[in-house]
Amino acid sequence: MNTQYCRHGCGQVATHTTKGSLWNGPFKGKPVHQCAKSANACPAVKQRKVETSRKNFGTDYPWQTTEVLDRRKQTTIEKYGDVCSLKNPEQQAKRKATLLERYGVEEPTLNADIRAKAAAGVKQSYINDPTLAKRQIESRRAIYGDEYADIVEKNRQTQIANGRWIAPEKRSEWNLYKFKVKQLTAKVYKANKDVINTNNLPLGVCDYQIDHIYSIRHGFENNIPYKLIANIHNLRMLWHTDNKSKHIRSDQTIEELASKIIGA
Repeated sequence: MNTQYCRHGCGQVATHTTKGSLWNGPFKGKPVHQCAKSANACPAVKQRKVETSRKNFGTDYPWQTTEVLDRRKQTTIEKYGDVCSLKNPEQQAKRKATLLERYGVEEPTLNADIRAKAAAGVKQSYINDPTLAKRQIESRRAIYGDEYADIVEKNRQTQIANGRWIAPEKRSEWNLYKFKVKQLTAKVYKANKDVINTNNLPLGVCDYQIDHIYSIRHGFENNIPYKLIANIHNLRMLWHTDNKSKHIRSDQTIEELASKIIGA
């Protein structure tokens, strides 16, 4: 059997074959043997792009130049009214509708199966290539230069501010708080199932789930005793996609919860 080599010129053995190129050129309509799943990951393709960028813009990457950045920003503003297309309400609604149709949630990472699959894939990538982490850092530094560390830190702070990440110094406290809430929630549900789940709905990962109306995250962030978050008046049944898309949102204030408990 003849060994197939990457058709993009890097000299490596081909490990992937495309169904057929849609673009004009020597490969149009024909299967393409290449060294990676994406042609853009081929070292030869990367080098050609860098050389073209150096010739046209004097830098390895076009987006390192003010000229290209300004042009991209202006185009996006003209199309969507903002430098970020996702801030456009119409684009937001379209994106959410597509994600709900495909994954049942407004963000793919809120789907447990997708999150587990992505995590397994990333882990396997680092196992297959021990040099991957180092090369990723070098690549980002080449693209962003001395600002690389600032960009990483800015992203971390944004994710923490948006409620997607927990600050590193608070992770152990958060895990303990979440564990206590869920442990007590299970006991409260078992003792009051007929009140919380009056219709005897199926409970499970892909069925109905117990939702904390005032969220666990907000309880942690606002130093609310975990027993209040697990109180029967803060529990309800939600369909799993609704519960995942709710994320850390609270659908009642802590004052409203306290009022329910006092009035019970």
